Amino acid sequence: MNYPCEIIKDLMPMYIDDLCSEQSKAAVSQHIENCDDCRQYYNSMTAEGNYTVTNCENNEAFAQSLKKVKKQIRAKHIFGIVATATILLTFAVLSAVAAIGLQHIEYPILYENNITIDTRIPDGWEEWIADGNKYYVHCKGRRIEGVLCKEIKMENGEKYLFFQLTTNKWYDLITGKNHTSHQSFTNIEYYDRVYYYPGYIMEDLAAIADGEMEHIYNVSTLIADNTGKEK
Repeated sequence: MNYPCEIIKDLMPMYIDDLCSEQSKAAVSQHIENCDDCRQYYNSMTAEGNYTVTNCENNEAFAQSLKKVKKQIRAKHIFGIVATATILLTFAVLSAVAAIGLQHIEYPILYENNITIDTRIPDGWEEWIADGNKYYVHCKGRRIEGVLCKEIKMENGEKYLFFQLTTNKWYDLITGKNHTSHQSFTNIEYYDRVYYYPGYIMEDLAAIADGEMEHIYNVSTLIADNTGKEK
């Protein structure tokens, strides 16, 4: 810590007589090495005949000087502690605000052969299977924020399910590539086909007429095909 020259000069008599603490001695020594003015002051005090403890004419003034130095050092230490605590608290608050903000930036997860649906119950999920669903969707390398589904009934009577997984910016920052997240899923055997759709599913699929379904198929991935199976 860099102390002002005034404090160092106040400490100088105690430093010369080896009366100050190790911390104060270290502070004075470091300061003298880097400050020409204080080094000259020290040399002038230690010159032969210039300074002795017995030559202090006013012991009361010397005692007051010691008190002043202690107060100045204590005040500087307290200021340093308060400043450090303030910086850390500010950083923590800003980090929390940023995390909350990033959680609201939600977007679809792209399909990269990392999404599967099966009846495998994830570890630790045994107590959550009472909802009647026996299928689960698994996503490797991403953390699932939500699941969006849209059922479309075709003219031939077949029912197709389009679904999508979403995540958010915060999850992407904290999730490792080896992490696998899980979500309970609807019973897919009720549908003739199940597709994963990477677009904005609710807005896009709700507005598409039957004649425009080819575009949806081109950008979707077929996950399950139950065509012809008994439902």
